[in-house]
Amino acid sequence: MIHLFTSEKDVKRRVLVAIAALSVSMNCHPAVAGLVAHFPFDGDLRDASGNGNDGAFFGGSATYEESFDGNPVGAVTLDGVDDHIRITQASDLPLTTNTDFAITGWVKGNPGQSAQRIFAEASISDPIPLYAVGSSGSAAPDGIDVLVRDGSGTVVVDHETADTSFDGTWHHFALIDAGGELSFYIDGVIQPNSPSYTRPALAPDVTALGAVLRSTGESHFGGSLDDVRLFNDAIGFVTNTDDSGPGSLREAIANAKIGSTITFAPALSGATLILASGPIQIDKDLRIDASVLPEGFTISGGGTGSNHRVVEIMSGGHTVAFECLTITGGNANEGGNGNLGGGIFNNGGTLTLESTTVSDNRSIDASGGGIFNNGGILILRRCAVHGNHAVNASGGGIYNNSGSVTLENTTLAGNHADLDGGGVFNFGGSVGAENATLSANHAVRDGGGICNIETAVGGGTLLFRNTIVAGNLASLSEDIGMIGGSITETGANILNAAIPWLAPLGKYSGSMLTMPPLPGSPVIDAGAPSILATDQLGRSRSLDGDGADGPGPDIGAVEYDPGMDQERFWGVDIDGDGAAAGVEQAMGTNPAIPDGADAKAFAVGAPGSLPRVIRFGLNADAVPGTVYIVKRSEDLEVFAEIYRFDGTTENAVSGIEVDRTANRITLTDLDASEADVFYRLEVPLP
Repeated sequence: MIHLFTSEKDVKRRVLVAIAALSVSMNCHPAVAGLVAHFPFDGDLRDASGNGNDGAFFGGSATYEESFDGNPVGAVTLDGVDDHIRITQASDLPLTTNTDFAITGWVKGNPGQSAQRIFAEASISDPIPLYAVGSSGSAAPDGIDVLVRDGSGTVVVDHETADTSFDGTWHHFALIDAGGELSFYIDGVIQPNSPSYTRPALAPDVTALGAVLRSTGESHFGGSLDDVRLFNDAIGFVTNTDDSGPGSLREAIANAKIGSTITFAPALSGATLILASGPIQIDKDLRIDASVLPEGFTISGGGTGSNHRVVEIMSGGHTVAFECLTITGGNANEGGNGNLGGGIFNNGGTLTLESTTVSDNRSIDASGGGIFNNGGILILRRCAVHGNHAVNASGGGIYNNSGSVTLENTTLAGNHADLDGGGVFNFGGSVGAENATLSANHAVRDGGGICNIETAVGGGTLLFRNTIVAGNLASLSEDIGMIGGSITETGANILNAAIPWLAPLGKYSGSMLTMPPLPGSPVIDAGAPSILATDQLGRSRSLDGDGADGPGPDIGAVEYDPGMDQERFWGVDIDGDGAAAGVEQAMGTNPAIPDGADAKAFAVGAPGSLPRVIRFGLNADAVPGTVYIVKRSEDLEVFAEIYRFDGTTENAVSGIEVDRTANRITLTDLDASEADVFYRLEVPLP
């Protein structure tokens, strides 16, 4: 039996949590528990962790080269002479004064360099104490070395990895220092004979990449660095896709300290862990972060052949975060509470999902096909929830049981509930959505997008800002079914409407499925000012999508990019009605829905009726540069232009009468013969 959080105080608290979360939405990459600094080096030295530990380049101007994952300006280069990066100690630095810490990154070191440093912490006033990571001082310095020296000059540790790292090619490294117990990984392989030591008092006052800084810089590294991350905890490191045992995610969770971070070896990018022995259970504060992997990491419950969910956040109020994961293949059918939440069951914890997909999970005869939030706080940022199914139950995508749900830059689409709430079922809790898209979800009874219920003690609160809840299906309320409760709107929203000119759910950019706006969509630049700086895919919210009145945020999870999306969709017949998206936006018909009897659709009088009359819509809000061209043919092989209008200038051949109003163009072809004559409307890509 699930415990329902139904006290008036508890419901009010969760409503306030949703309001607070919506009002302080992130405008950059959020600070990660345990992550002190993150340097992607994508053309700058910015600390992407949100902690303000930015880098400053010395030795000239910073230069960048192709990164390990193909970004042409995604790695910083250092000349081995005087180049180095000094890190601003704005937050949680120096690193080596923590009991536990870790350093990870990618290195492409020039071969043969001796005692040159990738990372170092030292003192400007005292040149003796030192913690340094780089090449060793050995005769063949091709591994990565850890050097620790105390204030008396005694070398406490001087250990070189067995595997090569300085050979002019990219290698991933991860150093974990758990209170003096070292673990070193090169390219995801644990290095043998890593020592343990007693760390001396170091008192460093400067942190650097590419050199040791004392009164002057020295031991300069030659080569390139990418995606360097500094952690103030002993991170867990997953090295395989085994269900259990050494190097597995399950073992990393079991061994992790409270509040620590688990990350992944680079070879696991795009890999899938199939759970054979039941769900992943988390009973501590923890962050599982696969953002180091370009293609993320997938955790699968095994699909319909299994009988368990994928992940469970155990009771106890734990704070858990997932980043760049895919949770899929859950089939919750273990009986009792084991049937709730096919993908994730959050039992009263605070769970944050970032850049994470929850897809193709099922809850059998119970609610929450994708996620069941049992009285907890659930936050989704830049996420996709799709293809989940609550079998004979409610909440296809998410079931919120008297908890708080916040959706930011998130798409819920293609979810199904055999009862109510195809996208979301909100039972006595609160749901806040900013720049979210809920479309193409289905409920058999009520609330194809959201079904909202107010309980005896309150709740049932919906808050929307710059959000789409439209184009869903249900027998009763197709988009939002309200059984008590309230809706609060700020900004601009599209609620309870036809599909607002969105592309069908698909993989258009990156690995996450989205529903981007189509050319001419009314959601483009129509949102109110937002503190969300980027969209679900990381695109800027300040793009000028319609070429008029300057840039503005779009409504929904994904920002329209005119430089990419216009060309991608212009010639595509999205809805299969014979008219491409570029033509439909020109006429003002919906590119996502077959036009049928829409009066704006291109139409020609019946064969044999003379003179022939051609009619089509004229969209006053068409994409700038839209040109209408009508062509005629008698054999369907050769088409000749008979009419052109570019928004200002109009031309028609002899024998064509034109009647143009504010929203329609009508052509009468006085030269048409009694034989069949064929016409088509063309709208070239601007």
